Amino acid sequence: MNGDYSIGGMASFVGCFMDKLGTSRFAIARNSLGGAVAVRFAESNPARVTKLIPVDVVGPSETNDRPMSVFDTAAAFADRTKAWLMPRRTILRGLNAAVANKAVLADRMIDRRLDFSRMQRERRALRMFLAAKYDKSIERHIGTLKMPVLILWGADDPSYRTAGAGYYAHALQDPKIVVYRGPGHFVQLEAPVRSAADARQFLARATP
Repeated sequence: MNGDYSIGGMASFVGCFMDKLGTSRFAIARNSLGGAVAVRFAESNPARVTKLIPVDVVGPSETNDRPMSVFDTAAAFADRTKAWLMPRRTILRGLNAAVANKAVLADRMIDRRLDFSRMQRERRALRMFLAAKYDKSIERHIGTLKMPVLILWGADDPSYRTAGAGYYAHALQDPKIVVYRGPGHFVQLEAPVRSAADARQFLARATP
């Protein structure tokens, strides 16, 4: 990624990665920050994206509440002098703030996130991302997207309230939107059966 962990930089990485796979056109679905990267990639490469599925996406600040979310929790430990510290309770606190369906918070999930957060390169990437400014180009160009879009959102997301879904629904050209009652920020984990069924149905439709 050449050290560029901005939203635009990560979107460029998606293109390079898919080039390596030899895949020129594809559908893309991502959650949270990844959703913003997916939207940014679609804006920059509209001919390559057949369909787009943003899920509880990072968006304009006025649509976000941002309590002690996963990113905020990790940010507290992203400093070089504290990077080796990442107590399990800190990870759990962040996940609890983002997840409405607490039944999905299994030990294996928490431990996997803890191991990931302790990786040196992940900490470096987080520091660089936090230093980058929000990519305003998403807001400037989102209205140009013409591919089919399915927006999935958790009604009980404590970090990115449903006003975010409304923003994307208004800015995009005739998107399909599904808001799930019960799930929080991670719809794909908190409502896997319902969200997967909606995504499959959307992807099965013929692409214009």
